[in-house]
Amino acid sequence: MGSSSPAQTVARGSARLLLARLALRAASEVPSVLGTDSGPQRLRVVADPPELLRGVSVTAEGDGRYAVDLCLVAGMVPLHALAEDVRERVRSYAKRERLESELGTINVEFATVMSEEEATAAASATVVE
Repeated sequence: MGSSSPAQTVARGSARLLLARLALRAASEVPSVLGTDSGPQRLRVVADPPELLRGVSVTAEGDGRYAVDLCLVAGMVPLHALAEDVRERVRSYAKRERLESELGTINVEFATVMSEEEATAAASATVVE
């Protein structure tokens, strides 16, 4: 797998959890990504006790790397270009954190596309509940 020794990986957390956190952080910093969603089957979650990381799943691939699946809420922009921007940002973050050898396929799906006004209204409704 990666260049980290097992002791280093344990000290920093599992590669799977590190990639999940990294992917969510990277995606959230891409303009026009408005949020995350656990997906229609609620499968895009990773347990990171005491919390759940919503909008991402990370699974082992046959070659020892990890596939990252993101489920995002997007603004009104071309989605293919946005998905590629997200993938590039995740790859860049993985390289910076020395996890690029652990990173496999990056899949990006969009659960919802909404305008800024819709996103603001949805955020307000969530706070009230």
